[in-house]
Amino acid sequence: MRSHDALGLARLRGAILRYLRAHLQAADTMAGIVEWWLPQYLHAEAVERVQAALDELVAQGWVDKITLIEGTVLYADGRKLPSLQ
Repeated sequence: MRSHDALGLARLRGAILRYLRAHLQAADTMAGIVEWWLPQYLHAEAVERVQAALDELVAQGWVDKITLIEGTVLYADGRKLPSLQ
């Protein structure tokens, strides 16, 4: 992965984690996360990059991936969020 890509994913992961810190009960779809959780300057990020950031956060246990019965996927606080000082 190029360092520019790694920085972009780190920026997205940080924005998602900051939102979850501020909104502990938040749960939303990937599209909702792009629209509501991310600051405006990150809205131009490709959907694939946001999905990659979410996948990394799920793998690390910081975000939970919840699949509803009809197949909708939600993302929510994984209860193991790191400190964002």
